[in-house]
Amino acid sequence: MKKIIAWPITWLFFWMGDLISRIMHYFDWGLLYPVYNKLMWWSVEIQEWANVKGPWKEPNGRRT
Repeated sequence: MKKIIAWPITWLFFWMGDLISRIMHYFDWGLLYPVYNKLMWWSVEIQEWANVKGPWKEPNGRRT
């Protein structure tokens, strides 16, 4: 059950972080970096907690 819930949340946080990254790059707004950093960190943590395949690496530790 946690894999079903964690997989879309992992990707949602990853894509939200990517959007923040693009906004920071386009407008040169470094003040958004803490938001970007937290979203990416949460994405990694949830992926590892649920042991799902996500944007960061395979559940067995191999990079995608």
